[in-house]
Amino acid sequence: MISAPLLLSALVSFPFSFPPVASSAAGLRKLSQAEISQVLSILGDTVPQSKAPLMLRLVFHDGATYRVGDGTGGVNGSVQYELERPENFGLKRGTNVIKQLIAADQAAAAKSGRAAYLSFADWIVLAAAYAVKVTNGPDMFSSLRVGRADAAGADPEGRLPEERLSADEQLAVFGEMGLSATEMVALLGSHTIGQKGFGGPLEFDNVYYRSLLERPWEKEGDKMSSMIGLASDRVLPDSEVTKRVIERFAGDQGAFFQEFERAFLKLSELGSR
Repeated sequence: MISAPLLLSALVSFPFSFPPVASSAAGLRKLSQAEISQVLSILGDTVPQSKAPLMLRLVFHDGATYRVGDGTGGVNGSVQYELERPENFGLKRGTNVIKQLIAADQAAAAKSGRAAYLSFADWIVLAAAYAVKVTNGPDMFSSLRVGRADAAGADPEGRLPEERLSADEQLAVFGEMGLSATEMVALLGSHTIGQKGFGGPLEFDNVYYRSLLERPWEKEGDKMSSMIGLASDRVLPDSEVTKRVIERFAGDQGAFFQEFERAFLKLSELGSR
C-alpha cells in the first residue's frame, strides 16, 4: 500500500493548470497529453488492477439509465444515490474509489494552485477506461472527453437490463439507450474480466466470445463449466443478430477492441449529447 505522503508527493509533481470545462454537452473536450499523464498517475496510485471489473461495472450501471425517448439518465454520477437498488449491490466499493480519486485530484490541485474540475461522472469514465487499459485492452485515453455534469439525485428505477432477459429483450433495452446490436455485444465483452469464468479474470481479450460459441455450461458432469457466465450471456448466441457479431469478435480480437472502444466512448457520453 502506498503511504499518503508518498501518494501526495506523486500527485503534486504536475504544476500545470487545467482550463475550466463547461458542464454542457458542448463543453465536453479531450484531455491534453499532460492531463492524461496526471490522470493516469492518480489512477495508478488509487485503482489496483484487481478492481478493474468493479470499475467497468460501475460505469455501465451509471450509464445504462439513459433513455433516448426523454433524454434522461446517462453517465452523470447518479449511481452514488442508487446504491440501495438490488442491481447495484456491491457498487458502494466502486463509488468509494471514485471519492478517493476526487480527493487525490483535489489535493494535487490545492498544491499546484489550480481548481479541481473533474466531476464524479468524469472519474467514473476515466476509472473504467483505466480498467480496460491495465488488463491489456485498448488504450482509450486520447479519445475520452471530460466535462460531464453530476446529477443531484437518483435516475429513474427499473432501467438496467435484467439477467433473465433473452437476447432479443436485451437488444430492445439497449436500443432504448440508443445502442446498436454491435455496440451491445461489444460492451458485454467487458464480462471477459472478472469472476464470470471467461478466461483470465484480469485479461481483457476475446475469450468471452469464443466461450459463448462453445457453450461450456452445457457440458454434463462439469460443475465448474456449468457456472460460467450470466444467464444473459448464455442466451446471446440464440439470436442470429447477436450471433453474427459474436462470431466476428470470436475470430478477430482486433475487431472487438475497435468496436469496444467505439461503443465505450458512446456509452461514456450518454446523457451529455
